Parts: sequence; structure tokens; C-alpha cells
Amino acid sequence: MDYLRKEYKKPREAFLPLEFELGAYAEVDWTEAYFYLKGKETKAHAFVMKLRGSGVFYVRAYPFGKQEAFFDGHIKCFEFMNRVPYKIAYDNLKTAVKKILVGSNREEQEQFIALRTHYLFEPLFVVRQKGIIKVV
Repeated sequence: MDYLRKEYKKPREAFLPLEFELGAYAEVDWTEAYFYLKGKETKAHAFVMKLRGSGVFYVRAYPFGKQEAFFDGHIKCFEFMNRVPYKIAYDNLKTAVKKILVGSNREEQEQFIALRTHYLFEPLFVVRQKGIIKVV
């Protein structure tokens, strides 16, 4: 009996396979990259979309990190892929999120709402709680 009590109190590891339907789910980030242009180091702002099912990346560089470039990155990526993922995850980028509210609630930028309703995708946002990162 003591043996069973000890065994059942031990936490058990559990794993969920992360499998995604091809083209259905993506992650977007906005980052900076440096390159040389005519011998001078130059900063570019890069729109990056990663398709989770295939692991394929789409990257497009811009001379600035404004909202217009962020939206243009989406549009060019959708045109390149000839489709729009059903769900796209974001790390609470200011170009998409005006304010982080309680839990998974977000006040989105008005122009971002217009983009996602036009292209009919569902945004998912990162929630950080006590060192744990969740996409909801």
C-alpha cells in the first residue's frame, strides 16, 4: 500500500504532439536585421511569418517598422501563399495590440481589426503568466 501511495503522488510527464494542418496556422513576428548596402551597415525591419504545419518561412524586409509595412507584409505573404491561414499567433506586437487587458483579452489596433476581418483570420496572442508562455 505504501508503495502505491508513493507512486501515485509522483507527477507524471505528459506530451502532446504538435501537429498542424498544412497552411492552417501561422506565427508572425516583426524583427530587425542588419545588412551591408553599398559598403554601409544598414538596418532593415523584417516581417516574418512561419507556417506551423510545414515549417516554411516568409520574410520580407522594410526600411522602417511602421504599421503600414507590417500590414503590407501580411498582404504580400498571403498573395505569395495564395491563401490565408485560419489562425495567426502574435507576440502582442504594438502594430496589432493597442493594450493588453486581463488574461487573453486584448484591445486591438483599429487598423489591425480591419486587416483581420478583411482576410478572415483569427488572431491569437501570447499570454505570459509566472514564467509560462501560452498562446490563446
